[in-house]
Amino acid sequence: MDLIELIDAVAETVGKPLAPPAIALMARTLEAYPEALVAKALERCSRECRHRLTLADVLDRIPGGHPGVEEAWAIARQARDEGATVVWTKPMSEAWGIAAPDPNDITARLAFKDAYQRLVAEAPRGLPLWGVSLGHDAGLRYRAVCDAEEVGRLPRGEHERMGLLPPGAEPRLRALPAPREAEPMAAGELASAGLAFLAKLKGEAAE
Repeated sequence: MDLIELIDAVAETVGKPLAPPAIALMARTLEAYPEALVAKALERCSRECRHRLTLADVLDRIPGGHPGVEEAWAIARQARDEGATVVWTKPMSEAWGIAAPDPNDITARLAFKDAYQRLVAEAPRGLPLWGVSLGHDAGLRYRAVCDAEEVGRLPRGEHERMGLLPPGAEPRLRALPAPREAEPMAAGELASAGLAFLAKLKGEAAE
């Protein structure tokens, strides 16, 4: 069974059948993800969804894939707080740039939803890349990046590579090597060094 047939079958299972253009559009977006992950996500939809199948339903269930609209909105909305650190994808940040000027959460969410779904559909094939927008609160930076590492959105150790420390932690300073003491010269070496120094002085005086 190919992807279009699978989507059609799941749509009939969970609610009303979808029109062929809607199925084709959904399939075009889902083709960017590994086939096995999409199949598992659609299988979960057939068990868990109780309404007309949507692209967001499938995306929400793809491990490591683009989050659905509601989760993406919840993540992006944190950017209203200048102290918060936001770990998000490029479609999220761009959709937020479109929605953010509207101070009304209801209409901003609608603008975000439309932009986000379009940007996800246009995104490069494959799993999304996650980036970090650092806020002013240093403690929140550490927590947000570590949480993203835990769920696999950022690589392990990213907080260390970014130089982020838990609240109250002091940066570890590298100990400087102890100064080396000059080794004493032997009597002969000391005399030779003195003669060389005197010869140098005489040469400079003659000039």
